[in-house]
Amino acid sequence: MKKLICDSSSLISLSETCLLWALRDMKNMKFVLPPAVKGEIVDYPLHVKRFELKAIYMEDFLHSKQVELFTHPRLEQESRFITDLANSLFTFRNKHIKIIQAGEAGSMAAMKLMHERNLLVDERTTRLLIEDIDILKKYIESRTGLKLEINSKEREALEEELSKFRVIRSVEVFAYLYDKGEFSDLDPKILEAGLWALKFAGCSVTQEEITDYLRMLK
Repeated sequence: MKKLICDSSSLISLSETCLLWALRDMKNMKFVLPPAVKGEIVDYPLHVKRFELKAIYMEDFLHSKQVELFTHPRLEQESRFITDLANSLFTFRNKHIKIIQAGEAGSMAAMKLMHERNLLVDERTTRLLIEDIDILKKYIESRTGLKLEINSKEREALEEELSKFRVIRSVEVFAYLYDKGEFSDLDPKILEAGLWALKFAGCSVTQEEITDYLRMLK
């Protein structure tokens, strides 16, 4: 059975769009969550009335046989290592810019320790950290108006750590399931509606990418 390490961002996007159930139809896939991700999607929101219902749905998903909660003696150490590198990557006026939190770091640390390469993540910063640090720098600068410096030592270390990782987003999961016929009994407009819903729920997908999906899959 293949394994897919999950960050909280994609699970939240799928939950917000009522598509979390669709993961259970991927019978050949085991979804792996580190404790930090469980904390973000279940443990903390269970105590906040605004998010409690979603947390209950998430907790039910975690009880599925397809979900594995990953623990390892070195997980916390590896998570701190990745966190320290990522949050020291950029500086503005000699101050470090924080770009990732515990869930993302825990997911990447789990991938490293499990020798897996696929990460389910919708959050743009984490995706660009893995795929292209230069584009990440431009993205943060465009959002903040800051002129950042890249610390070459941290960059080299991060690229060595993350170069084997591959990002998968919730839209890719949804498109895959659509292509496999999981939504064949629904209005064909479900494809476009689902892609846009995932975008508005937090998935970092562009309008151009949505157009490409529609052209390929319709």
